[in-house]
Amino acid sequence: MADVSTARVRSVHAPGVTFVELTDPDRKNVLDDTAIAELHAALDAANPREVLVLRGAGDGFSVGRPHAPGGHPKGPEAAREALEEVVRLNLRVLRWEAPTLAVVHGFAHGAALGLVQQFDVAIASSEARFSFPEMTYNLPPGLVASYLRRFVNEKSARFLVMTGEEVEAERAREMGLISQVVERAVLNETATRISDAFVARLEAEIALKTSLAALTPWPGHVEDAMQHGLHAVIRWTSRPK
Repeated sequence: MADVSTARVRSVHAPGVTFVELTDPDRKNVLDDTAIAELHAALDAANPREVLVLRGAGDGFSVGRPHAPGGHPKGPEAAREALEEVVRLNLRVLRWEAPTLAVVHGFAHGAALGLVQQFDVAIASSEARFSFPEMTYNLPPGLVASYLRRFVNEKSARFLVMTGEEVEAERAREMGLISQVVERAVLNETATRISDAFVARLEAEIALKTSLAALTPWPGHVEDAMQHGLHAVIRWTSRPK
């Protein structure tokens, strides 16, 4: 497996683990179509039976998808294809065979926070802030709504998607958006400790993930729910103005 370094994403392989970093800090690591494609390329180059760690460079993890008041600049069909690639990325992380770890500092908003939900473990620095801001610019976040209640309780999910308000790290942990909050100074050290532990017992962790997937209490198939959410967004954005 080769390391991957592109305009928006860098991945580095070590024994038993792939570290992927969003590397567009000047644009707050925005998850535009290019960044999503480069994340897919990084996963293509990684081994799904090895640990996956994702973090962001600069001041924060990621601001999420770009907000375009007039819709996707290339039109409705491009918007649909872009959303399908976001769904595919979420499902790839969710189904990753080995343990996955998201390491968040600064901020994680919108699609970036949605992606964090697909990781087995998500740790965040105490100053980090989180939100699904889509409704603040009149875009119902149907895709997020399709899976968020699998990770947080009903009232928390509705608060997050219906108000779009930002929550601080400890509140995000209480809601279930993230697993652990640590001080920024020890965030990387904590991430290394967790990923090293995953690598040390890798086969047992993979076996455990298989059991957890088989015993999930969630009704229905997550891919079906995501497709429903995707089409809800498409119907809204393509409605007569």
